[in-house]
Amino acid sequence: FERLGAERSGIEGTGIGLSVTQKLVGLMGGSVTLKSEIGKGSCFTIELPGGAIADPIPPERHSENTCLQDPAEEKHDNTTILYIEDNISNLNLVKRYIEGCSSFHILASQNPIEGLELARKNLPCLILMDINLPDMDGIQAFKELQKYEETKSIPVVAISAGARDQDIKNALDVGFKTYVIKPVELPLLMDTIHHTLNLPTK
Repeated sequence: FERLGAERSGIEGTGIGLSVTQKLVGLMGGSVTLKSEIGKGSCFTIELPGGAIADPIPPERHSENTCLQDPAEEKHDNTTILYIEDNISNLNLVKRYIEGCSSFHILASQNPIEGLELARKNLPCLILMDINLPDMDGIQAFKELQKYEETKSIPVVAISAGARDQDIKNALDVGFKTYVIKPVELPLLMDTIHHTLNLPTK
């Protein structure tokens, strides 16, 4: 649970995140306990039942997760995806998921200007672009990518909490390949990546 823009508002929350946590933990058969001391603070502990460990992905499946290349674009790295996202929690979650279930490598940046430099230097086969970024929003960053011959052909997927039809239309009209709404459903994001790169979905 996250309040969008909370890091810039200076307004404390009301504890809704704890209520959401308790409900999610309960659905998984776990429990939430509290130890509190006046003047020092509170410690919340979450306990979850152990689960089975999934079998690792067989090495032979990894070869399917490579980007198809146009002969004119062979210089692009066919296993690297660049993710430009200022929220470190979102960035780490997506990075762990994608790298854990595919052979893609995630190159990450929390700053759009640095992200643009990484795109030109590494030439990823796909860019995941948050729209609400500091200093330069995702729309502006996309337009910057279009100025350079080496990056203008890289497909870019917009990721944003903005769910209005107009938000989506604005991004697609500029040239984003597709639009993913936050909170991101990770399996759907993986399918979107495969679809955008013309790869078979799992």
